[in-house]
Amino acid sequence: MQIYYQDIKTFEIKDKIEVKYEIFKDNFLLEYKNKKILIFSKNIRQNSFYFADLLIEKINNDPKNNYWFSQEIFYKVSKINKLEFANKNINFLTQIQDFILNSKKNYLKFIPLLLLGKNYLENNEVVNILKKIQIYHLFVISGFHIGFIKVIFFKFLSWTKIKNWIIFILFLIFSFFYLTILNFPISAIRAFVFLFLIEINKNIFNKKYKNYEILIFVGLVFIVKNIYIIFSISFILSFFISLIIILIINLKIKSKILNFIFISIFANIASFFILNFFGNYNYNVFSIFNSIIFTPFISFFYIFTLIFFWSKNFLDFICGNILYFLTIISNYQIIIEIPIPKKVIILFVIVHFLFLPLIKKNEKKFNK
Repeated sequence: MQIYYQDIKTFEIKDKIEVKYEIFKDNFLLEYKNKKILIFSKNIRQNSFYFADLLIEKINNDPKNNYWFSQEIFYKVSKINKLEFANKNINFLTQIQDFILNSKKNYLKFIPLLLLGKNYLENNEVVNILKKIQIYHLFVISGFHIGFIKVIFFKFLSWTKIKNWIIFILFLIFSFFYLTILNFPISAIRAFVFLFLIEINKNIFNKKYKNYEILIFVGLVFIVKNIYIIFSISFILSFFISLIIILIINLKIKSKILNFIFISIFANIASFFILNFFGNYNYNVFSIFNSIIFTPFISFFYIFTLIFFWSKNFLDFICGNILYFLTIISNYQIIIEIPIPKKVIILFVIVHFLFLPLIKKNEKKFNK
């Protein structure tokens, strides 16, 4: 093994390396000496070892590279002198990934997206349809899925008379194992840490801190660790939608249906504002209705596939029918373009935070 540091910005690697996973088409991540390095190549595979002779350089500090920085990727391979396949990294986690990816067409369109949070098909019509009807966020792994898994754990295991703290430990073990398979996506990690601290707050600090205070603390910790995370759309969406959910839950609306509708409406508005800030001005007029209708269905389908992902033929048949249904629905959508001034969006965020201290004062009024 040899590493030659030419200066702070460039160095050479002559060693056996592991290509971890594909970020998106032909862009892969390799980790070396605690550094995340981006490598572009059409001739490599994820979860594989290579004998390599590479020239590494620091990624330019340019706004267009903020996405890479938000993922803590600050280096890229600028020259490949040698990249020779050594062997595939075979372990239990990679075998699960390979099992899911070696599947039939309809299964491959849905299940990797839903369970692994990744699209492995170059032209996946499902992704385009989900984005058009604006429910794509329900498929991509996020805090929504981690929180839902926690609910399922407690619902199914509470009747066994197992103590809650034991159920929570089982949930933590399962979630950590699941996050390992997913390569620790930011929004899912945020949810995992948030839920862990909520339990600590409840059982050790006797609910001394409000949930929104814990969420803000977690957000600040992530930002301090990597300031560029503020350029991660998934992190921002996950954070603000979680904040909205906490706000509405604290209003203690008695009707669960009305509570769910309020969450869907305000989460939809917040998502549109955030995406608008990053240049996506398209808005689906039926997006709120789509969210209300599809959230329960996708929640059920997510747990169903998590349990029966091994039944490929059966799921391929179901996925084919779901695709047929979604295709019909997508033909009856109305998309309009609504650019919102960034100043208005910033004002929206400020007002949102100013509302937080008023939670306790307002929740009583909403229940009268």
